[in-house]
Amino acid sequence: VPPEKLFPFEKTVELLIAGEPVEVAPLRTDTTDSVGFWFPKRKLLVTNFMVTPVIFNIFTLRGGRYRDPAVMISDARWLATKDAELLLDIHNNPIKGAAEVQAAIERNVDQLQQINDQTIRLIARGLDARQVAEAITMSPSLRDGAELYGQVESHVRAVWNANRDWFGSDVY
Repeated sequence: VPPEKLFPFEKTVELLIAGEPVEVAPLRTDTTDSVGFWFPKRKLLVTNFMVTPVIFNIFTLRGGRYRDPAVMISDARWLATKDAELLLDIHNNPIKGAAEVQAAIERNVDQLQQINDQTIRLIARGLDARQVAEAITMSPSLRDGAELYGQVESHVRAVWNANRDWFGSDVY
């Protein structure tokens, strides 16, 4: 049976479920229809693949659609506005403590931001995908031990391809 009530596109919704206030917001990560939940009374965030101990996989090894880091960064900013003390991510162990939750969110945002911004800057300098992948630098504190599902260079190529695409000057 198809649902009769849908979430409005790209909007945060405030609900009361079983007497519990809840905010539901878009958290587009590995799917464009993911949502996150904020339970203010419990200081609890629930996410899907948004805050993990690894660099989020912009480049999919199985050839899925491009995962735009700018969209994920924008959605993650919503998480950072909450004073969460507990974060439950479907793809991660629970994170407990307000400082720990904020640090984990900031780390993921910083990883995506560095990959995206540096790629765009190097595209503007005229570098091709291979050159950008070879030139990229990332803070060791954000990269070390975080490449468990794809390498930074692969993610860089995905961002390069999404922004240059057919107009990359490579006829082959």
